[in-house]
Amino acid sequence: MREAVGLKGWLKPLVLIVAVAAVSGSGAAAAGRVGPSDARSVGLQRYLASMSWPVRASVLRAGSTRGAIDDWLTIGDPPFLGQIAGRCGSFLAIEARGHLLEIRAPGGLEAHHDRVVGAYTLARRGCAAVRASALAVRSLGERLAVTGSAADKRAWLGAEAAARTRFQQFERLTLASFTEAVRGWRVAVLRASAGSSVRSAWLSELALEDG
Repeated sequence: MREAVGLKGWLKPLVLIVAVAAVSGSGAAAAGRVGPSDARSVGLQRYLASMSWPVRASVLRAGSTRGAIDDWLTIGDPPFLGQIAGRCGSFLAIEARGHLLEIRAPGGLEAHHDRVVGAYTLARRGCAAVRASALAVRSLGERLAVTGSAADKRAWLGAEAAARTRFQQFERLTLASFTEAVRGWRVAVLRASAGSSVRSAWLSELALEDG
C-alpha cells in the first residue's frame, strides 16, 4: 500500500512536467506559424532588398551616360567621348555586383520584373556597342591630329557620323525604354506593398528621367 502511494506521488510531478511541455510546445509552434499574407510580405521584402542596389545603380548610371551623350552631341568635344565610354563601362560593371539577371520576382510581379530585365539587357548590349564606338572615334581623331591625312580624316568623319546616329538611337530608344520599364515596375511594386508591412523608401526616392 505504501509502495502504491509512493508511486502515485512520483507520477504526479511527471504528469505535470509532460503537460507543461506539451502546452509550451504547442505555443511555440503557434508562434512560429506564418500565414500566407505574412509569407508574401517576407518574400516581397527580400526581393526589394535584392533589387535595391542594382536598380538604383543602373538608373543613376543610365542617367549619367545620357548626360555625356547629350554633351557630345551638342558640343562635340573629344573628352566627352571618353566620358561616354567610361560611363557605359560603369553601367556594364553593375551586373558583377548586383546580379540583377539572377533575381527572381515574387508572384504577381513577374511580368513587370521581366520587362525591367529585358530593358536592362538591351541597355547593357547597347552600352557595349556605344562604348566601342566612342573609343573608336576618339582613337581616329587622335590619329588624324598626328597625321593630318585626307584618308584619316575621311575615316574619322565616317566613324563620327555613325557614332552620332548610334548614340542618338541608344539614348532616345534603349535608355528611354529602360527608364519606362523601371517606372512601370515601381508602380506595380508600390501597389503590391500597399497595406502590408513592406517598406522601401528608396523606391519613392528613385529619380527617373523623362524619356
